[in-house]
This record gives sequence, structure tokens and C-alpha cells, in this order.
Amino acid sequence: MMIRILKEKFGNLTKLWIILTLAFLFLFSIALSACEDKGPMEKAGEKVDETFEKAGDKMEDAGDAIKDTVEDAGDKMEDAGDDMQN
Repeated sequence: MMIRILKEKFGNLTKLWIILTLAFLFLFSIALSACEDKGPMEKAGEKVDETFEKAGDKMEDAGDAIKDTVEDAGDKMEDAGDDMQN
């Protein structure tokens, strides 16, 4: 009964599905845009992310400094070895 009424109104179900899909997408976009305000948990999560990113940067900087120090020490040892041979 309901399908017959819908077929009479819309001609075929393809049009109905298109209309329902567009309506769903419209409602979904409205719901999504309503979520723009950041809540306290999202703000806290962003601060945690930022903290870990800064910590990662500091660790990378420390690793680079250690690498440079080891390379410098290796160069000095190589120079000292060369001086001993000459």
C-alpha cells in the first residue's frame, strides 16, 4: 500500500531514494556544522597533543646534539691518531 502510494507520487523509487539521500546529507551537514565549538575534552586533547609534539621536538634536538658531539669526538680521535702517526 505504502509503496504504491510512493510510486504514484514519485513515479519510481529512484527519485524517492535521491530525495531521501539529499535530505540525509542536508541534515548530516547541519549536525556536523553544529559541532564547531570545541568542548573542554577536545581542548584538553589538543593541549596533550601539543605537549607531546613539543616533547618529541626536544628529544629530536637532544638526539641531534648527541650525534654532533659523538661525531666531533670521533673527528678529534681521528686527528689525534693522525698526529701520533706523523
